[in-house]
Amino acid sequence: PQLMEPAARQDWPAVEAILQAAYKNMQKETKLVTEMIVVLDRNGITRARAPSIGERRFDFSNYAPAKIVFTQKRKAQATLYFKGTKIFMVLAPLLQKDNVIGAVALVFPANALEKQWHVSEKEFLSIDLNQ
Repeated sequence: PQLMEPAARQDWPAVEAILQAAYKNMQKETKLVTEMIVVLDRNGITRARAPSIGERRFDFSNYAPAKIVFTQKRKAQATLYFKGTKIFMVLAPLLQKDNVIGAVALVFPANALEKQWHVSEKEFLSIDLNQ
């Protein structure tokens, strides 16, 4: 809920601050910490990330799970390779009055899900996140 208003206004510094605080809380309170939290704008471009990487932007607009999120307004998950490392991503739309104003992604290292939670790639990809 905290992300909705600043994301709708495209106030990316405010979104970044919210992500940084949420990431710190996750590190303190959970056993499985995401590798990163990312917010995409309505065009599929990264606008905020925790931990921060500065102004570097990635374009997810042509990425199949992002297309599901932006066109069907549904959550999606995928396996990606980032810097040569397999990661698992869960992507969800940020909706305001049934309009997609962006998306939020939680990214987990594959080995963390596999070793800590005993979830294989096949199991991860078969989870229905929209129930």
